[in-house]
Amino acid sequence: MPGKMADGKTYVIRNYDLSPAISDMRLCTTVVEGKYIHTGFSVSTFGRSEGLNEKGLCVAYASCGMPIGKYPGMRPPVVPGLQFMVIVRALLENCENVEEAINMVNNMPVGTNMNLLIADANGAAALIGTYDGIKEVKRAELDYLIATNHGLFSSIQKMEPGKLEHSQLRYDILEGKFSESGKRSVEEIQELLLKEFPKGLSVHNYNESFGTVHSILFNLTDLQLEFSFGSPIQNQVNKIDVGENFVKTSTSTPIEFNNKSYGTQFWKIIKS
Repeated sequence: MPGKMADGKTYVIRNYDLSPAISDMRLCTTVVEGKYIHTGFSVSTFGRSEGLNEKGLCVAYASCGMPIGKYPGMRPPVVPGLQFMVIVRALLENCENVEEAINMVNNMPVGTNMNLLIADANGAAALIGTYDGIKEVKRAELDYLIATNHGLFSSIQKMEPGKLEHSQLRYDILEGKFSESGKRSVEEIQELLLKEFPKGLSVHNYNESFGTVHSILFNLTDLQLEFSFGSPIQNQVNKIDVGENFVKTSTSTPIEFNNKSYGTQFWKIIKS
């Protein structure tokens, strides 16, 4: 948030881990008449996993516990409602700031279990947690806000049988960087994406469907994003403005997915 950054701007760093086999691998600038223009990565073509719109609202999704869906290893929904990719796109297209986004989520049916991090160019941020029909909201009280893949609200932690240790470890990496006093440079926060787990956030566990398929540094103040297809450690980092077309000289972009096994301990479950 602005109070933590040396340049006084608002940033969101984002690492999305999945299998390339089920990821769209597609960055989209979306321009719909009567809606806010936004840029982000697509899910199932129509939906979005995160993005930044022309008003400076950024939304980023992380699963809370086991993802909800029909892919192998995911669990079926307990309550009827919208999946995360529809929710993220709806917020980006219709909301100008954090409060509008919170109000929209509170008034929509949610069928997914997620940690939704929302921030805006005014320096506001909030975390929305949903789990089997429960909705919780926490507005940022410090000068940073963090979300990984486990329950971050006491009501949700009571319902979650356990959490993956690597989710807690990644949370601790982020908290360790931001909890200490003093300002941070944009290079310092971007470095979190450019280091491999367990020292940083990028993960190369592609064979087990948990590798970095895209990585983004959102600059909410300047409406810009720096991103990579795949891990930024293995691939080129690009920079565009919100609403801009990402023009390449060729019709395809080569992406490296060099797998690394982290052993059985990577999937260790600990108490919530």
